Amino acid sequence: IGPIAQWIFDSGAVRAAIWNAFPWILGALACLRTIASAWLAARVYRSRVLEDRTLVIGAACWLVAVLVLHGLLVWLVPALLVPRYLLALVAILAIPLTRISAAPLALAWNRHR
Repeated sequence: IGPIAQWIFDSGAVRAAIWNAFPWILGALACLRTIASAWLAARVYRSRVLEDRTLVIGAACWLVAVLVLHGLLVWLVPALLVPRYLLALVAILAIPLTRISAAPLALAWNRHR
């Protein structure tokens, strides 16, 4: 990793390319995280570890937390520095969802071993 980091640090063109691709990288990470969370929600639903109402309440709480964090970031960070869509991606990636969704499955799996 050291030589690659040094090459990125020394090369201005590579740094510019990474900086320009940064929103795409965050968008891809947010998509992967959403896909993983949807897959886990389907597994939790199929295994009947949680009730349907609990799944919907959990998703609603996660959405409210993301919206509150996005609103706070929009309020604190000027739009001239960082675009709002980038702040939305940061809020999506900052609030945990996948690990919390996987916890009931892990507990059920461990209980039945």
